[in-house]
Amino acid sequence: MKNLITLLCLVTTLTAQASAGERKLVAEVVTPKTPHSNNTGVPPEVLYKKYCASCHDVGTQGAPRLGDKVAWKPLIAAGMPSMMEVVMKGSKKNPLMLPRAGTRLKEEELKPIVEYMVKLSK
Repeated sequence: MKNLITLLCLVTTLTAQASAGERKLVAEVVTPKTPHSNNTGVPPEVLYKKYCASCHDVGTQGAPRLGDKVAWKPLIAAGMPSMMEVVMKGSKKNPLMLPRAGTRLKEEELKPIVEYMVKLSK
């Protein structure tokens, strides 16, 4: 943690004295890249924990539990477009599954979260 704070202080100091081009370069170097990037800049596993885990970690109202291969198999077989339709419009089977999981995230921001969940549930 101490190293992270030191790094952040160094980056802040450098960017305050840098030109716009240099600041962009620093941002590219220190911004973490994830296999499933999204417009939020937040890794999908973090967004999952914030918006989805409360239901998918315990299977609330029939939500498929993260990692439950049996529960996820028919959803994965139906394909990503089918899963994204439920994410965007809500679930007819589960009234707790609100459109966009009750968030203001856009489809392109939610898709990496679903991909993350699928990856862990295959």
